[in-house]
Amino acid sequence: MSGVEWILLLAQMPSGPSSIRVTLWRRMKAAGAVSLHNGVWALPASAKNELFMNEIFTYVREHSGSASIFSARALTPDVEQRIIDEFSKNIAEDYVEFIDKCKDFLIEIDGEIRQKKFTFAELDENEAELQKLTSWLRKIRARDNLGNARAQEAGDIMESCRQILRAFARSVYANEGIDVQESEIEYRDEKPVEG
Repeated sequence: MSGVEWILLLAQMPSGPSSIRVTLWRRMKAAGAVSLHNGVWALPASAKNELFMNEIFTYVREHSGSASIFSARALTPDVEQRIIDEFSKNIAEDYVEFIDKCKDFLIEIDGEIRQKKFTFAELDENEAELQKLTSWLRKIRARDNLGNARAQEAGDIMESCRQILRAFARSVYANEGIDVQESEIEYRDEKPVEG
């Protein structure tokens, strides 16, 4: 028997309306669950994932479906590795998309610095975009139960985004003749990732 404990949800939904199945699929994907077969989903065991699976169980039953939840371990290492690989691939895709969006953010800010677009309107827009990136990374990390190799790269590029925005903000304040202390320009993720 292998080492990773999984929470499995077996769900069968009624044939209609399709919006119920789509909602189930979206919620499972958003949580990072892996679809093992039609209607069979897996997440690494944790208190948070157990609570989530129980919520989905209730959702299925409330919509005239049938569902069962199990705690399980793969009986062979190759089955476990296949599930881990699928889980890791899905999270890696999320990190890659996030990293690409951060690269776009860095290019955008760099262009604004080169064009000397040091206005509060640009700063507000860029701060809002940084907040979106921060929230997105927090959501990916919350789903990354197994510690994906791309997590460090995502964290590093997020820090680069914060640094370039700090530099841009300093330039905006200087351009407007406002004296701001370095400690007053801080961009960080103050909400810890829930485990």
